Amino acid sequence: MNDVNELKTLAEIVMQRAKTMPDFEILTYLADGELDEQPLTYRDFDHRARLIAGYLQQQGLEGERVLLLFPQGLEYMIALFGCFYAGVIAVPAYPPRNNRNMLRIDAILNDTSDYAILADHSSIQRMEKIEIDFVQKRLFSYERILEAEADWKPRKIEPAEVAYLQYTSGSTGSPKGVMITHENVFINANACRNIYPPNTKTAVNWIPMFHDMGLIYMMSYLLQNARCYFMSPVHFVQKPLRWLSAVSRYQADYTVAPNFAFDLCCEKINEDQAKELDLSCLRSVLSGSERIQLHTLQNFSQKFQVSGFQLQAFKPGYGLAEGTLAISYVTHDDLPSITLKNSNEQEPLTLTPELLPFKNPEDYHVSIGKAVEGCTLKIVDPERKQALPEGKEGELWISFPGSIATGYWQNDEATQETFFNYLPEEADTPYLRTGDLGFLLRQELYITGRIKDMIIIRGQNYYPIDIEVTVAQSHPALQLNSTAAFSIDVKGTEKLAVVQEVRRAQWREAHPDEVIEAIRNSIAESFEITPYHIALIFPLTLPKTSSGKVQRQRAKSQLLNGDLRIMKEWRYTEVSETISNPAEEGISTAWILNWLKENIARRAQLDLSTINSKASFADYPLESIDAAELSEQLSEPLGYQVEAESFWALPSLQELADYLYKQHMEAKAK
Repeated sequence: MNDVNELKTLAEIVMQRAKTMPDFEILTYLADGELDEQPLTYRDFDHRARLIAGYLQQQGLEGERVLLLFPQGLEYMIALFGCFYAGVIAVPAYPPRNNRNMLRIDAILNDTSDYAILADHSSIQRMEKIEIDFVQKRLFSYERILEAEADWKPRKIEPAEVAYLQYTSGSTGSPKGVMITHENVFINANACRNIYPPNTKTAVNWIPMFHDMGLIYMMSYLLQNARCYFMSPVHFVQKPLRWLSAVSRYQADYTVAPNFAFDLCCEKINEDQAKELDLSCLRSVLSGSERIQLHTLQNFSQKFQVSGFQLQAFKPGYGLAEGTLAISYVTHDDLPSITLKNSNEQEPLTLTPELLPFKNPEDYHVSIGKAVEGCTLKIVDPERKQALPEGKEGELWISFPGSIATGYWQNDEATQETFFNYLPEEADTPYLRTGDLGFLLRQELYITGRIKDMIIIRGQNYYPIDIEVTVAQSHPALQLNSTAAFSIDVKGTEKLAVVQEVRRAQWREAHPDEVIEAIRNSIAESFEITPYHIALIFPLTLPKTSSGKVQRQRAKSQLLNGDLRIMKEWRYTEVSETISNPAEEGISTAWILNWLKENIARRAQLDLSTINSKASFADYPLESIDAAELSEQLSEPLGYQVEAESFWALPSLQELADYLYKQHMEAKAK
């Protein structure tokens, strides 16, 4: 292993660089999202990963599954590579903040059967406080493992070994763990190289590492040997300026984010703040994980032109967990193309600054580039399973030897259905069915929709069936197996809509407002998202097939066209950013409690009288983004950085107010 070019796994590369460039700070975590830098050299990375690996080996876990429950931070990457070193199958996830999050964790644990859990001490303490029972589980503390200093027994890391299971996002009922091998990781991370500008030295990131995009791009930085500064996604959502300030401060060549992040920056960063930024350093900005919108590219480039940002830095891309990640993208030396919707066969336009502004940007599809090296894209008629010519819309099929995952964990039926599909003219070449609709034009890919009804909100995938089951069980007045959940387009952004039948025996007595609030609470509790539109409909009016299967797309069409028999409907309305100031006598527990009640009522769109000081933040239909933004708004009047986690951790609003006031007084005394 003297030549890094001969190595075939990222774990071996880290080991080698720990010898050849031990003091290079490959990763730096910004613990406060700003200036609290926690650097990690190759030497320390390798040393700590060996300690983790040695302990896991002592526990006889080689070949077993270990669930990683860490917040964003250096520990996540160290624990992951410790699993790689030990031959343990890692299962990246996020530590539960409360019982809301346990549905997904339980589903993953049940799917992986035999398992152990590795978490940092603070996450373990937090889980114990919310009385999560891990008695029957093998639970290991990251800090205690490092203290144990167990010796690692070197082993050959085979490229064909399963490195980790990437669970598809949002699934609570029947999760599918994509089996990613070391070869998959190496080939896909290497395939990302052409999106990086030549001689990339610095990257900035905030994408969560338990997400497929966040994880692979963190590992691709290792392959590129680019210094990466990264922060928590909570720090970004609280204050989007932190992300672009880090890009400016460290003069990053490269960064990556989903489409919604650029919209959030346009919304939250004012003109004076934009003038203080220097974004001229950015040579490549990957936009992926959700549909790329032309209006987003246009608005961001225009708003941050004053910061030196250039439109040509945008590099839209496409990926999915089953392909390990990257499938197509616009390379560092190319520009994205656009084409009018409903005109797939016309000559596309190259997106240049001279074309801006577009009067109707929603009329265009944005290309997500050509297939990465080694990957073949085919647009296929999903019924006849025949390849379609250029410009024709169909399902995207992919062949990418070495990068396509080996299948779903312990799910042969789904593996066969998704990973092993064949075209008549290529009987020996298996193709991955993506479920995404699109077309090719001049070898560039355009995504137009989805066959599989997947709902994508802020880069996270949600299965309609999971949401439908949760909704139907949220109130006794609702009819089981009579729910349709789907996405709708709202000003170019994907939002959740739900149509739900009321039971025949209860539709006259049901209180619609109460039922809708129960639906909203159940969605927030299980998925931490806020629906945009809920429609309660009369019994036996939801469109179904002759066999009783819900027709989601027909229900969507009827909702949008006003053709449903609606009893009651609810729509989300945008909330204002009004922030009340402390009374003349200053901060008090009572002021904090009232502030919390007012802002929870405003965001949850509930009457203020319904907000109970004995209830917890988690009892209301609110999202993670609400906790992140409210904690940031409270930070200035309270005089210290309020943690979003505190909103979830305390069992009542009164106790939350007491805690925040105590922290305020301690900060004031310093």
